[in-house]
Amino acid sequence: MAKRKKVKCRYCRELFIPDKRVGSRQEVCSSPECQRLRKKEYNKIYRKNNPICWKDWYDYVKAWREKNPDYQRQWRQRKKEEEGSKKQAEKLKLKEVLSGIEKNLKVLRDMVK
Repeated sequence: MAKRKKVKCRYCRELFIPDKRVGSRQEVCSSPECQRLRKKEYNKIYRKNNPICWKDWYDYVKAWREKNPDYQRQWRQRKKEEEGSKKQAEKLKLKEVLSGIEKNLKVLRDMVK
């Protein structure tokens, strides 16, 4: 098996081994900061090359938001409630598990006596 050659990341200049599926085309390491910069650069190039696409999209979103002014506020509230119910369910599950462990410990202590 041949060793793959290390490459310098375009942003952080750290050496990394490119993914074998991408090969020599990979110029950026997998660190989140470098990936964020790569995506930012790519989006900038795309917007520059496709200005009409973004203008049309902005107009669409602006019109939709004017028709639905409370959508984002309602969405945030709904997510907050969902998160709260998830946390409550996790707490109940944890209590069940702990009570089971306590019962098992009591049985074991009784057996040792």
